[in-house]
Amino acid sequence: MGARTGEFPVTAPSPPPGALDRLPLPGPRALLLVALVGRLMLLALVLARSTGAGTGIELGRWVVGAVLLVTLLATAWLVLDLSARRLPGATALFVQAVVDVLVVTTLVAFVGGETTPLAALY
Repeated sequence: MGARTGEFPVTAPSPPPGALDRLPLPGPRALLLVALVGRLMLLALVLARSTGAGTGIELGRWVVGAVLLVTLLATAWLVLDLSARRLPGATALFVQAVVDVLVVTTLVAFVGGETTPLAALY
């Protein structure tokens, strides 16, 4: 005689799916496109803040130009990967994350350092 496990061989009916269970999860391409749009919005804020008066600290034009150039190059790399129907690799995703941190750091520096609510974007 075998060991008793206490399990019943009866199968219970599964409950019907809830409203959240019926929503499809976005794929990696959709998430990368959302991140791309968010990055471009932050870059627009950096550019708008750099041309306005009364910024938190004064960064040179070359800093804003370098951030703009690096961000546009990384964005073009991501767009080329996504338009070729391939997902970026680990190195490309790391570069994208570093560029996003660079843009957020520049924006936080323009707005006023560590006392700004934009620091939550990190």
